[in-house]
Amino acid sequence: MRPMWSGSLSFGLVNIPVNVYKATGEDRPRFHWLRKKDMARVRYVRVSEADGQEVPYDELVHGFEYAKGEYVALSDRDLEKANVRKTKTIDVVAFIDPAEVDPILLEQPYYLEPNSGADKAYSLLCRALLKTGKAGLAKFVFSNRERLGMIRAAGEMLWLEQVRYPAEVRETAELKIPAAALGTTAELAMAETLIAQLAKPFNPTDYHDTYREDIERIVAQKVAGKRTTAVGSAPEPTRAKDLMEALIASLDKTRDPAGKH
Repeated sequence: MRPMWSGSLSFGLVNIPVNVYKATGEDRPRFHWLRKKDMARVRYVRVSEADGQEVPYDELVHGFEYAKGEYVALSDRDLEKANVRKTKTIDVVAFIDPAEVDPILLEQPYYLEPNSGADKAYSLLCRALLKTGKAGLAKFVFSNRERLGMIRAAGEMLWLEQVRYPAEVRETAELKIPAAALGTTAELAMAETLIAQLAKPFNPTDYHDTYREDIERIVAQKVAGKRTTAVGSAPEPTRAKDLMEALIASLDKTRDPAGKH
């Protein structure tokens, strides 16, 4: 696994050289665009607006439009010069209670690995975060943009969780959300009972991508020249007058999954 970034994690006057790795990756069915008439692969190409010619990747540069139709080319070195410290440092600016961060602001997680000679300082910060229950609120520059993040500790390891700026969260004013508390007292009590009945500790290994398995089954059917078959059906919305009946049926199902009473 290769690091996506290397630099320093800084808090106070302490600088800890670290490597940063993406902690997650997508695992999903991979599709390609094809031309329907002959199943030929369709590829995207980078084309110049000036002459319609394809542009090799190594000839591309970052361009900033400083006036209408007027551009200046910027190299990676130029972009780093905007603020060398920001591009080379994950800078802790405060220590916060991570529970105060709204989950909607949480974005991409990264693993932090100590670089050569940084083991002691890395371990010290990790232990201090675990003991205090705090997280380091940090600023850093990835992909030519300053970002926020939380430095957190898990076991013997530090990790960075990217945090969205509040301006990146869309407003909800245009959504049609019911303002009044709807539903009867009895329906509310029944819903609470159903929640309690279905409550259990979260274990992520209990879950996997069953939709991917369905896609793979359909692909196998197509390859074998068989007719594809659907799994399940879209649920019908529960009408307000049927709500109590649906809650009772749900409770019965959780108490006796086999349907035996």
